[in-house]
Parts: sequence; structure tokens; C-alpha cells
Amino acid sequence: MIHIENLTFSKTQYINELELIDEKGDITGQNDTLTISFQQFSAIPEMAQKLRLYINDIYKGSFYISSVKIYPLQQQLKITAKTHNFPFSKEIKKLSYDNISFEDLVKIITARLGIKYKIISAPPFSYTHISQSESDIAFLQRIVTEQGLSLSIKNETAFISPPILNSNPIFINKNSISSIELSLNARPKYNSVTVQTYDIQSGKTINVSAGSGNPILNIRRNFQSLQEAKHFANQKLSQLKTKKISGSLSIPLSPSISANQTFKTNLNTINNKLFHITKVKHLIAANQSSSELSFTEI
Repeated sequence: MIHIENLTFSKTQYINELELIDEKGDITGQNDTLTISFQQFSAIPEMAQKLRLYINDIYKGSFYISSVKIYPLQQQLKITAKTHNFPFSKEIKKLSYDNISFEDLVKIITARLGIKYKIISAPPFSYTHISQSESDIAFLQRIVTEQGLSLSIKNETAFISPPILNSNPIFINKNSISSIELSLNARPKYNSVTVQTYDIQSGKTINVSAGSGNPILNIRRNFQSLQEAKHFANQKLSQLKTKKISGSLSIPLSPSISANQTFKTNLNTINNKLFHITKVKHLIAANQSSSELSFTEI
């Protein structure tokens, strides 16, 4: 069931409990976390040692040991590992960029952070001028969000893509759900949405708004017409004001499920809704193996 490459200080048969927490995004520098308790060990692990985890032959990522706890009397060991072993700089930058494309800007920022990048969807225009007076990671998050895109950092790579790919959602049968908790929450409050788009007819960048007052959600994206941009702004504002279901559920161990996927279920009252998985906790122990999903309605 469990296979770990580069496990030099113990053996998989000595694993007493394994917990893997897979989060949707790493934009604040928080990592996916792997915690393993061993009944026996033959050596003390090295800090930042790289481990590659497989559960039921499914690759779950590379992790770097960040902390070690030893229990000498019980001859037990507990390690915590993260998906990357580098710190995000929180230094405030005061820089300006002129006539630069979105991808070139991402390339500069990720190079400063020491990570790779992969853009699944990039806006086709260039910034005439954009300034930075924040940390690199906050700046990267802001320019990605302004394009209506999603940022996720996994295994030392920044993935930039449309927020949620709704195709092929997972189906979770109600009979496999051992517990579920639901709540009804309002989305983050915005009183207005402003879309900055390039108008081909005038050759200028135009602001198109919906609603009024602060706080304002600012988005940069190109549209075929100003009418299309206006429709998008109204639709986005309507979405932000709609109350949505969020919650968590527990099912038998399902290592193929990861954060950022979508799912549907035939459970009564929510069987016609689509949900976005924001966090997954896989737990493997002697008396319990399960996957706990946190989710929000789309």
C-alpha cells in the first residue's frame, strides 16, 4: 500500500501511522504536509532529506523532511516533511516594469523565488506599466488573481491555470460517505468588480465596472467587446454575493483524489451540485484508513 523512495532510516513495515494533508494552494508559502510515525528506526533522518511517496502505486509527490521527533524509551520516531524545502521571501519589493508580457513577468518573479513555473492559460497582452511594492509571492498572487486565474505551487513549480476545471468531476457515492458536515457561507464580500480590458477600437485600456463602492475586486482580462467585459463583471459580482455550501466529508482511503479536483454526489439535498475540493487528508493507520475532503460549492 505504501512505498517511500529514499527511506534510509527505517522501513515501511515499521510505519505506525501516516497522514498526508494536500492543500489547494501554496500561495502563502504553506506546504502540503506529510507526517509519519515509525515503530522502529535504524538511524536519525537528515533534515531536508527528500522522500518520494506512493500510496497504492499512485505517486503523491516529493517531500523534504522539516522536523524530527524521537522517543528514546519507546524507540519510536516521528517525522514531518513538506512539499518543498525553501522559504518564500517576505521582503517588500519596490520595483517597476514597463512593456512586459504576463509570462515574462511570471518568469522574473519565479526566478527570484527559486522555483519553476508552468502557465496553462496566459493572457495574450503586455503590461504597459506595472509596479510592485510587496513581497514577490504576494505580487505573483495578485497579478495571477487579476487575470482571473489560479495559482498553485507544488513540488517547487508554480502552476497558473483557470481557477477550476469543471470537466470530468469525481463521483462520490453516498454509500461510501461515513460522515459529512455542511455549512452555508457567504463568499468574500465585494461591493463592486472592475475589469481592466484592452479595447481594440480605441487602442486603449478601459475599465469596465459592475456595482459600486469598496471593497473592489480588480481583474485584468481581454474580451472581444466591452459588452462582453460588462457581462463578465456583472456575472462575477453576482457570484461573489451568492451564498454557497461548504463542508467536509470522510470516505474510505482514496489516494487518487487530490485538492483542486471537483466532485458530485448522489447524496440527498446536494445531489445536483458541483463541489471544488480545497483540501484532502489521507490517513493510514493500523485501525483506520480514510480520506477526508474539505470542499466548497462552485
